[in-house]
Amino acid sequence: MSGRGKIGGKTRAKAKTHSSRAGLQFPVGHVHRLLCKGNYAQCVGTGAPVYLADVLEYLTAEILELAGNAAQDNKKTLIILRHLQLAVRNNEELNKLLGGVTIAQGGVLPNIQAVLLLKKTERAVKANAWWEIAQDLKTDLRFQSSAVMALQEASEAYLVSLFEDTNLCAVHAKMVTIMPKDIQLACRIRGKRA
Repeated sequence: MSGRGKIGGKTRAKAKTHSSRAGLQFPVGHVHRLLCKGNYAQCVGTGAPVYLADVLEYLTAEILELAGNAAQDNKKTLIILRHLQLAVRNNEELNKLLGGVTIAQGGVLPNIQAVLLLKKTERAVKANAWWEIAQDLKTDLRFQSSAVMALQEASEAYLVSLFEDTNLCAVHAKMVTIMPKDIQLACRIRGKRA
């Protein structure tokens, strides 16, 4: 029976990677090689790359879960850099960890102060005030809502610029409070009657 080999001999078991032994997706061997190559310490233990790969895998899973939620909130099925930015910056711990990291093409967080946002009722009250003024002038006319809003925005812009000039007049007079004479002076400088 020579030449047939041993029938009852031991067979070599299939090699298992460090990642599969640790139950990880991230490559433990690759992390170990990078730790050795980086000269972070003279010796690298066997547990260090496993632990580091586990931490990296956890952070990646956490960021991807939050980015997926952000994509769903925006009714998207593809996670883009904007969703990663929103995920990291809206999470307190991740924001602290990645505070010095800039995500390219991520944009900025939307941040509008609540006092600047008008409620629907406040918008309706403002529009109604303009409507009443218009009805006092001419009762037989009708106005489109967009025309009333344009009138409101134009008058607000005029008042803002008038008060900016008035503030400059008050500052020039070394006053802290805006007085009616400052408004009159601002109008005179503009060439209009007060």
